[in-house]
Amino acid sequence: MNKFLGFNKIVAFVFFAVFLVAFLTAGMAQADARQYTLKVKISGIGKITGIGESNGINCAKLKEWLIFGKYAGTCKAKFNKGDSVILTSEAPEMSIPEMPERPLKPEVSAPEKPPVIDSAFVGWGGACKVEKASVCSVTMDGNKKVSAKFKKIPSPKPLPIEISSAGRSQLKPISQELPFGISNPYSQEDIQTKKELPSILRDLGLSQDENGIAGFIVDEIARRHIEKKCNTETCQEYDFSDAQDLIDLVVGQGKANLWVVLGSPSNYKFTDGKIRKNEKTYLPDGPISRQAYKDYLTEMVNFVNSYGKKVSGNSNWYVSRWNLYNEVSAEYKSTFGKKDEKDVDSAAVAYANFVIDSSEILRKLSPQSKIVLAGTGSGTDLEGGHGEFYRLVFSKLKQSKLAYEPFDYWESHWFGEFKNYKTNEKDYGAGDFVNFLRDNGYGDKEFVIRAGGTYSGQDLQEREGLMNNYQSEQDQAEFLIKRFIYNLAHGVKKIPWSTIYERDNYQGETHVQFQYISLIYDGYPDDVSKNQKCVKGWLPCPDPGRGVKKLSYYTYKFLIEKLNEADFNDIKIINTNIPNVYLYQFNKEGKPVFVAWRDWWAQGEKGETKQITLTLPDINVSRVKITEAVPNFQNDFQSQSDKLREADYPGFFDSISVSVGSSEKITVSLGKEPVYIEAEEVLPEEELPIAKAGTVIPFGVNNPFAYPETDSAGEDCLKNSSVFKKKSSYSEKHIEIDKLKKCLPVAVSYMNNIKDIGLNVISQYFNRKYDASGMPYFGIEERNNEVTIQLYVKDSGNYFWAAINPVSTKGFKGDIDAKTHQILKKDEFSKKGSYLPASEAGFAEWQKWLGAVFDYLNDHDTTNNLVYIQIGNESDSDYAKTDKIERDNPDDFYWSAYAKLAEKSYDIIKSRSPKTKIVIGASGAGSITIDGFQRPVLEYLADKIDETGKIANGSKKCGGSGCFDVYAYNNYSGYKEYKGRTVCQPRNCVNPILTFKRSPENMKKLLSDTGFPDKKMAVQQGGTYTGQDSKTEKMESYQSEEDQASYLVKGGIYLLANGVEQSSFSTYIEHLSFEDTIHNWFTMMGLTYNGIPKKGECDGQLPCPDPGRGVKKLSYYSYKKLIEVSKEKDWNSISAITTGMDDVYLYKLTDKTLGGKAIYFAWWDWWKKCPQPDNSKPEMDSVCLDKNRPTVTINVGKDIASIEITALVPKFDTGQEVEKTGYTNAFASRSEETKEGIAKIILGTKPVYVK
Repeated sequence: MNKFLGFNKIVAFVFFAVFLVAFLTAGMAQADARQYTLKVKISGIGKITGIGESNGINCAKLKEWLIFGKYAGTCKAKFNKGDSVILTSEAPEMSIPEMPERPLKPEVSAPEKPPVIDSAFVGWGGACKVEKASVCSVTMDGNKKVSAKFKKIPSPKPLPIEISSAGRSQLKPISQELPFGISNPYSQEDIQTKKELPSILRDLGLSQDENGIAGFIVDEIARRHIEKKCNTETCQEYDFSDAQDLIDLVVGQGKANLWVVLGSPSNYKFTDGKIRKNEKTYLPDGPISRQAYKDYLTEMVNFVNSYGKKVSGNSNWYVSRWNLYNEVSAEYKSTFGKKDEKDVDSAAVAYANFVIDSSEILRKLSPQSKIVLAGTGSGTDLEGGHGEFYRLVFSKLKQSKLAYEPFDYWESHWFGEFKNYKTNEKDYGAGDFVNFLRDNGYGDKEFVIRAGGTYSGQDLQEREGLMNNYQSEQDQAEFLIKRFIYNLAHGVKKIPWSTIYERDNYQGETHVQFQYISLIYDGYPDDVSKNQKCVKGWLPCPDPGRGVKKLSYYTYKFLIEKLNEADFNDIKIINTNIPNVYLYQFNKEGKPVFVAWRDWWAQGEKGETKQITLTLPDINVSRVKITEAVPNFQNDFQSQSDKLREADYPGFFDSISVSVGSSEKITVSLGKEPVYIEAEEVLPEEELPIAKAGTVIPFGVNNPFAYPETDSAGEDCLKNSSVFKKKSSYSEKHIEIDKLKKCLPVAVSYMNNIKDIGLNVISQYFNRKYDASGMPYFGIEERNNEVTIQLYVKDSGNYFWAAINPVSTKGFKGDIDAKTHQILKKDEFSKKGSYLPASEAGFAEWQKWLGAVFDYLNDHDTTNNLVYIQIGNESDSDYAKTDKIERDNPDDFYWSAYAKLAEKSYDIIKSRSPKTKIVIGASGAGSITIDGFQRPVLEYLADKIDETGKIANGSKKCGGSGCFDVYAYNNYSGYKEYKGRTVCQPRNCVNPILTFKRSPENMKKLLSDTGFPDKKMAVQQGGTYTGQDSKTEKMESYQSEEDQASYLVKGGIYLLANGVEQSSFSTYIEHLSFEDTIHNWFTMMGLTYNGIPKKGECDGQLPCPDPGRGVKKLSYYSYKKLIEVSKEKDWNSISAITTGMDDVYLYKLTDKTLGGKAIYFAWWDWWKKCPQPDNSKPEMDSVCLDKNRPTVTINVGKDIASIEITALVPKFDTGQEVEKTGYTNAFASRSEETKEGIAKIILGTKPVYVK
């Protein structure tokens, strides 16, 4: 105030000005009898301005209010007869605006600078008949008096935080808003969706989290629903119940941000309002209708602000964005244009005025909120009529020279088909909109997509042909990911999805795109009700059912979860240099998250999976986790009986772990689904922490029974007790443990005996099968798996070795038919299929199936028990190009298909169970495929050769691991070949072309020669038979139970001493048959008898008759004794001690239970000195044996006074005798004194343990 001449002088000046104006006005009245006087009286603190064609009036009541301008200080004025004077009420302001020089016209006009308000207008009296409106029109058909009342507004107090009886937490001030949201979440009449909205927001991850991060909801607050009692100039009554519902649901309960679309049309025709094309509602045009809109907006914003703060419990709450109407170009052109609707200038002026009026109020009452300039629909043409309209709007706004910014964002709506995720229907992308803003003087503003999406299904009855092309749920979900990621990376700041639930009608129509765009089905059509009968081209029909969530729902939820807390201002577009392959990098909490995809349709493909090499900048880890962004679901649409289970989320998003190669490169399989790529922490390997099983012992049993037998009552029990379960990635026929025990008592006894032996690792096959819908299938039909997983592993806490069979019932073009050895020329499915993956599609399906194995194991809480997982079995035979392999040549095998299978399996397994050891190899016991199959596979994994066999000089595959941990081979032989079987080509070894001894030394050399000298080995299948079978190759010679038991002990120890870390004996019980015949190794090789042949059915087999099913052999007890004495032994310390004698073997290792002292195993291969004939039940030459028994000398140390020597094979001829005598007394044992630390042991035919 000091810059003026002092308060008293200013007041004097004001009174003088008033007096002068009054004097001049009186003079004019005498000169013109056609004028009438208008007097204004003010109560309270405020100002009234009036404008007519002939004069103006400006009346204020406030000491400190300084009035300047043409009509300053007048509370009485003369107006011509018939003049219409528009009076406007205004609360006091601290700034000093100038009044306009002429009456306002319906053109762009700049409002005054927003005042600071501490008073409010109450209402009119006298000649003004309206009540609460801030504008009044008076017709001067006589002298008129008008009164205006103002009231003082007290300083606002913070709103109390209300907590309902159910409890309501405070909504914190938003620290960061996600770019994700939902537009038009419900229709007012959809009560059920409104009830579900808060829980859906929470489930999707759009509700505010503990860090103050939330998504948003975009919805309209319709003016025409709020104005309840109005006249031609203003409204006296408003109903904010719709706004209240929205705020309650979104802010109060949903804890999300609110983006409000301002609905401009009114149901009331104010004096100068403009009727819309629908001839039912009106848009603001002249000063009266514009002021009525501003009155409405003031009331509405005040209500929203107040109620939002109340329900959020946050005095700092505000609407995040105000959208200035909806799709305005066509709306304003049809309302304000001339007859041909081409008068764009008038339409642009009208919308610019609307923007100015709205932003004036919003900047004043909601200063923290952002303002969004309304755009147009998906068909926006920036070079056509839409562009012309907005160029004029922007020009008019610039000309207005506003004291504030009229908007912060410009928006548009983008709907389209799933391939058109980058642009709108006219092929304009985000960059085009941003450039348009820049070119028109608003380069500092940003672009948002206010509504958009694509449909699932098809509707040929859609009015505009927008749904003629069929789209699956997967297509919609794929679009969702790409629409968000691509456009966020290209400058779009916010993108909501339209909508949550499908709507059975839109603006009175049923066949419309909005019926299919949303995330959840609504149950329409039902194929029952009238107008809901299924017709051609209306899909899905019937609808899956209300509440069934589409793949896009889970895809959106997963997207929000993956990118929550990412820095959306730092998104990098990475050039892949591969056509139609896209890669984007987000930064989340200092770590990169990549999103990648391939536009598979761009080159006419059908979505086949392809191997793509990508470079990941800033990744700085050795492994990454790759997760598909769309759920794994086989069918195009879900149904009530075939749908994803919410409880399985996020398990139905397949993921694998991949090694990062040199130069930050990875190889990834890209099919239809986009993928997330994230850094993965690789944990150091440790012993598996299974308390029940203890330390993994190096001995196991393989394929312990072919099929646990039961009677008809047991089969009925299984049938009635099992339950078919459909999971997200597999199905199973499951039975609970207690019921399984009841149905299969024999299997329970087998398992109890295996535990009695002391084995804590069992090896079992997982055959690759699918159910009728194409889902990976596990169940009691695969009884070995069910019994192993349920009884041995889950119930007993033991470990297991899963041998995964890649042979499948589902084949793809380019795969291999293992029966015909031919390459498939088309996709095939057969219940007895023999298809091996070799194509990209086949490998992708294998990876999904392998992932389903882990889902199955996780669901049964057994993943941590998985100590080994083996890729294939005897794969050299499976991947051969002919039934008869007569050469050891790479050209005879599809070796590269198996090598790639191992490569593609590694990352999946390590991502799901990093401690599990991966096993490859397991070549057949009787085959020579070293150079033709084993060597090229290993050289490929060492990157010494490529898939064609050409020389390569890279580093080992899978991040230097070679894609495996352990190399396995199978070793069946006669008891004298426990070190390794000599195999020939041909197999009968008559005039052999090739020979090879399958010993650990030779297999170790193979690993060393191919670049893997440090890899351990395993024998997944091994053993020898008892008796004789003259009709089976290599079983013509008779072997006693002692022979088998000695083989088991010697073979186990010898293998462990020569680089083998795990050895499994086959099997627990002799199989009843194998490959439809009883003449087979597996029918005579178990630890217990199978009961065949019976008396009179010998057919070349011995013993005949068989001792009886379940009768234990000597090998059963020898295995038990070996494991008993092996407990707590350090098998890594085992070493061979030279005896100085041929065929005499001595091994030493550390015993942890004896304070680290040594123990020993020793034996003599007696048959080389005392051979016996290969006839039935040959008798040993006892004279020769007694004469040649060797003496082994052991330096045990001078502190050892005596040793204990125990035979590891019982002292009886058969296990039946042990059963009668008892296990404790079955093994010969003696003590020997040492002399000066030297112990001497005389060996016989049985291996011994020395302690």
